[in-house]
Amino acid sequence: MNNREFKEIRLSAGLTQAEFASRLGLARETVCRIERCAYPVSRGVFSLAKSLLNPDPATVLQLKSDNLSHDGSDALIAAKCDEISLLAKLDKMIASFRYSRGLYGRNKVATKRVLEFLSELEREILPRLHPYK
Repeated sequence: MNNREFKEIRLSAGLTQAEFASRLGLARETVCRIERCAYPVSRGVFSLAKSLLNPDPATVLQLKSDNLSHDGSDALIAAKCDEISLLAKLDKMIASFRYSRGLYGRNKVATKRVLEFLSELEREILPRLHPYK
């Protein structure tokens, strides 16, 4: 199970990357990246690709449903989006804090502003450190 075999399956089926991706339930870009070895091939996707050469309708449906239900990519994408959102908020907070340094002088910041920054930072980060509380 490797990326080279994945590409050979697509070529032997006579499919373009877009057609192959459509039949596997993937984006064309994902197929492209798998073929360039930028992404690993999961067992489910590889099995589904192999089944395209010798299609058995029951096997194809079972493999596709297994791949979709056990892939976990939706949860991974949601987690990454949440992380990116947090980083964007933190970046904005830090920029605001740096701006206030300019208002009060290079190394002088009002204590009130420092406390506001720290409490805002705590409010954003603490729930992510202890998600089950």
